[in-house]
Amino acid sequence: MTFRGSTGGGIKVSILHGGDSVMEKYPETKKRINKMRKQLEKFEVENPEQRNRITKIRRHLDKLINKLEEEDEEKEEEVLDEISNCYWKPDVQPTPIRRRLSDMVLYDRRDSTASTYPNRMRLLKNTAKLAIGYFNKQSPIRYSVLDLVRATQHVCAGRYFRLTFTAKPEGSEETETFEAKVCYRIGQIDVDFVKIVAT
Repeated sequence: MTFRGSTGGGIKVSILHGGDSVMEKYPETKKRINKMRKQLEKFEVENPEQRNRITKIRRHLDKLINKLEEEDEEKEEEVLDEISNCYWKPDVQPTPIRRRLSDMVLYDRRDSTASTYPNRMRLLKNTAKLAIGYFNKQSPIRYSVLDLVRATQHVCAGRYFRLTFTAKPEGSEETETFEAKVCYRIGQIDVDFVKIVAT
């Protein structure tokens, strides 16, 4: 099995794995080693008095193949560890005090210039409506979005939006503050969580 691509952390990856030996993974290496073995056999037929020397060369060649396979396994494990460490793992429960350096504030109600980008505001409001729609499916009380309070974005294998917004139940003037995390990926949109937060 072959895995090729990019980890998302700027590291190019080209790994061959699946229990194959070095000889099966790298056909050029296999050809060279087979050529060397054939040359040794030919040399042994032509020079039978050099049998001890040829045996030592064969042992040395086998040791090199074993060492190459061990190094290949170690390198594969290192690269796989590096790949697993490169992916951003979103936390399920948000912590408002801690922020990632790569988070970008898209909207904050205290910033008067944030609403001057109508396309961004439309996207954020639609994302908040999507999140509240998800919440309404799980709740007996139906809410509608009133106002966006804050929105941040984290870009990594998609776009993660963390939103804080207010919403009110239908037929009531009492408002609740919600926090949500929504992920836009290619071909799908996932709402990671929506919850009411204490104000």
